[in-house]
Amino acid sequence: MRPPFERPLLIMAISMLLLGCVASPDVEPSACRRPQPATAEIGAGTATSGFQPLADGDDALVTLGSQGLDMIQISVKLTDFEMPGVQQRLTRPWVTVRQRGTLLGSIRASVSPLAISKDTVAFFNMETPITRDAIDTYLDQLVDVDVVARDGCGRLIHAKRVLRLVK
Repeated sequence: MRPPFERPLLIMAISMLLLGCVASPDVEPSACRRPQPATAEIGAGTATSGFQPLADGDDALVTLGSQGLDMIQISVKLTDFEMPGVQQRLTRPWVTVRQRGTLLGSIRASVSPLAISKDTVAFFNMETPITRDAIDTYLDQLVDVDVVARDGCGRLIHAKRVLRLVK
């Protein structure tokens, strides 16, 4: 006879795996080609215009999204980012926007990466929804934009910029 707690634990474990809440499966060390850590860079641009890196203090464009929410337009370039044997949905970066500790928006990339070179991928035009709470009070203000990703080799990649929201 099975213990009464075994079935709920199994259901929870399977649910977490399907939802991507569990760390990526172990990857054979030989599958990870690059020993150096991966790097992330926050920028702007599209697949046609190319990636343009942003520096602290640069402008981040806020546009009106298709569902009526204000969105910040961010692109992310990841160098030495590896995905051996791991589904791409598990390795998509998160973008978080904060002002003085207040969360304005956070979302996981819904776009697929585009290879720029053999060791670099970019997630172009990621739209991160910004709070509807008086968006005008945040325009022309500096915000912290954080990007966090974990590649298929389990390495954590992080980048941060302080950007000015503009329309």
